Order: sequence, then structure tokens, then C-alpha cells
Amino acid sequence: EILEAAYPLLMETRCSGRGLHGAGAYRSGGACREVLTPYGVDSLTGFMISTRGSVPNQGSAGGGLGARTSLRLHRTDGASEDVPLQAAGVKVSEGERFELCGPTAGGFGDPLARAPALVARDVRQGRMSQAEAERFYGVVFAEGEPDAEATGRLRGERLQARLAEATPPV
Repeated sequence: EILEAAYPLLMETRCSGRGLHGAGAYRSGGACREVLTPYGVDSLTGFMISTRGSVPNQGSAGGGLGARTSLRLHRTDGASEDVPLQAAGVKVSEGERFELCGPTAGGFGDPLARAPALVARDVRQGRMSQAEAERFYGVVFAEGEPDAEATGRLRGERLQARLAEATPPV
């Protein structure tokens, strides 16, 4: 790994992020999640140059907001603290871990229009729990698989509730 070859650090984790950011018929990607720690040195000092921490990317056509960047320092005593996105001189000491979760795009289209099979795949891949899939995508699970009848009923109820709250344009 080029990063580890150039700097005295150990990349503990590099994976896709988890969460319900960018919900939509076509959801956003999982972004990047990295956790690193000093390796062979007492500490590392870094300068943060990050964006998308305050304003997430917008969704389109009913899609949800994207994830925002987060930087976090996990101390040896178990405490964790957020690191400002433009912080200078951030020190990560031996035994501590630095975590970066990158931003994502917003979703596209109504989350209730996402195919239940795709939502089930997201659950299997650990992107969200079954409870989150029901809450945000209206997909009901029975014995680990989408229940087509219950999903159709729940999605219909949610669409009816939206119509009941809607007001005509002026």
C-alpha cells in the first residue's frame, strides 16, 4: 500500500461506509471509511484538508441527502472526539486511532421506489439493518427476506399519507 509505504502508519480498516445516506430508488455509494494508527513511531501529526462536513450533497427527484465527511480521533482511554475538517497539527499518539468517513452523493428518486431485492442486498451487505430498511425504504422482512405483500401494504400506506398531507400549488 502506497500510503503505508510513505508514512509510518498502519491502515487498520479500509472499507465502504455504512449508513442510510443518499437514500433513493438509486442510492449513493458507501463512500470510504479508513482507520489508521501510528506504526513504529510514538505519534503522527497531520493537517486536515477536508470538505463536505457541513453541507451534504443534495439528492434529486426525491432522493435523500448524501453523507457528510467526519474525522474522529479514538483515544487510548476509550474516549472519541471529532476533529475539525480544517484542523492543523492533529496529533495521533501510539495506540490511538484516527478515523475518516468520506462524503457521498445524494440519492436519486423516491426511496419507496427502490426494488425490494436491492434493499435486501444492501441489508445482506451490512449497509443497513432490516429495521432501517423498513423505516427508510418501506421494505418489510420476514425470515430474512423481503415480504412482498407486507412491503406493498406499507409502501401504499406511506404514499397515501403523503397525499393526505399534500397541498395544491398556489
